[in-house]
Amino acid sequence: MAKDLRITFLLDFYGDMLTEKQREVVECYYNEDLSLAEIAEEKGITRQGVRDGIKRAEQQLLAVIAAIRRVLPHRLVGEHIQLDHRERRAERIAQPPRVVELK
Repeated sequence: MAKDLRITFLLDFYGDMLTEKQREVVECYYNEDLSLAEIAEEKGITRQGVRDGIKRAEQQLLAVIAAIRRVLPHRLVGEHIQLDHRERRAERIAQPPRVVELK
């Protein structure tokens, strides 16, 4: 089973959204670098149970990020427009006034 290192970061931020057992198993796998068999022996469950718990927890953490990404871009776009408007206004103020020659 290949490790997705994004899960380590997601676990730090969103680990409280998992059940206590899921969080413990995922922490053992990712943070303590234990094998599925070692975790199964330590927790008193089957190796397949450990794998299923890790996969379920990974899916939950990735679903949280997907939900955040659906909402966040809309807010960022609005902020970007405001920032862009402020930057253009600041550039206009910083430029010296134009001199127009009358004929």
